[in-house]
Amino acid sequence: MKEAPVATDDDRRLANLRSYEIAGTPAEPAFDAVAGLVAALCEMPLALVTFVGEFDLWVKSCIGDFAYRPNRATSFCGHAIARPADVFVVEDARADLRFYDNPLVAGDPRIRFYAAAPLVPSEGFPLGALCVIDFVPRILRENDRLALTLGARAISSVLDERRATRRLDRSLVDHRALAFAACHDALTGLPNRAYFIERLEARVRDADANDRAPFAVMFLDVDGFKDVNDTQGHVCGDAVLVAIARRLAKIVRGSDVVARRGGDEFTVLVQCASDRDAIARLADRIVRAIAAPIHVGKIELSMTMSIGIAIASDAHDRVEELISEADAAMFEAKAAGRNRFEFSHGNGRVRTPSRDTKRS
Repeated sequence: MKEAPVATDDDRRLANLRSYEIAGTPAEPAFDAVAGLVAALCEMPLALVTFVGEFDLWVKSCIGDFAYRPNRATSFCGHAIARPADVFVVEDARADLRFYDNPLVAGDPRIRFYAAAPLVPSEGFPLGALCVIDFVPRILRENDRLALTLGARAISSVLDERRATRRLDRSLVDHRALAFAACHDALTGLPNRAYFIERLEARVRDADANDRAPFAVMFLDVDGFKDVNDTQGHVCGDAVLVAIARRLAKIVRGSDVVARRGGDEFTVLVQCASDRDAIARLADRIVRAIAAPIHVGKIELSMTMSIGIAIASDAHDRVEELISEADAAMFEAKAAGRNRFEFSHGNGRVRTPSRDTKRS
């Protein structure tokens, strides 16, 4: 078995650089401000903030005229990050054996002086450099060295703050995503069974405390859904459920809650059910909407739905009773011919068929 290659210091440095997600990003005021201040303090015509990749050099900030695209091999910054504890200085590049034939020295822009403080954020890896450049030989003054050092520290602090903020933002996004997944159905995006029970329990408590208008529970089941799975496959069946979920979400009122209970079963919490006729009209709209053709690719399917309805009363102090009564009424709707709805009142159910709705 071939052993995995051992990570080098530069491998770890590059991994750390990637964690900041800074390489290749456009200029930003925070970096420009530091580079501009250092250029002014050092009285230099050019200041750069760079990040050193495996082969490339990214210029994050440029104060002055510098239109060139050096790579790591030809850059001075590649040398600067090799000495992360010091300010790297080249007083006369034409007289330095490391740089005299460098294309940026021998040709345009004909760099002569270079000084840089490495950018070393909290984890200790040199990611790039804050550098100043001139086109005549110079000697680095102590005040220039101090300006570069403090500027590099400021930029390193900005990097750490940006990464911490980004991680916090992602943590919040991940938390919200987990919270959404915990209470929503993965296939349809509707609230799931647990969330529906939670909302229904809250509605029961609210009714007990405030004596508000009664509410109702609808239990919905897609007629003949097993046949779709058996003849067209589960992928098609899933597409049908998604289409039905979207239609239900459009029909119910904003205050109502429609959820997928599981399989081909759905439930609806009708928040205000004082008008029995209004509930019947809502149920009839659902029946008619589901009966409209559903297209999955080139396949056209005609589905129907049976609905049971239980209106809450003083006798209901447990949500399971309401759901059970709505479920029983739904089975009566199926027994009565499907593609319809039935009301339930406790143990004695009263049949109230919908208007004739034929299969499409």
